[in-house]
Amino acid sequence: MIFSAQELLSETSKTENPALPDSSLIQFSFLTNHGIFVHHETEESIDKNQTQWTPLFYKGNQIITEYRLITQNK
Repeated sequence: MIFSAQELLSETSKTENPALPDSSLIQFSFLTNHGIFVHHETEESIDKNQTQWTPLFYKGNQIITEYRLITQNK
């Protein structure tokens, strides 16, 4: 996931206020040594695989799923 995020970092914007996005948007936030960078995509573009951000979104969901499985098995 980190490698994929590094490839997309140039598509982000630096922010001082990483507020939550509107409900129809998905926000990607990257914490780096140089600050916080964000990018927004619509749910529709992610769902329809119309953006280069879709694979990163699914990698993030996979990590969340693994954490849930770990905590359920304890």
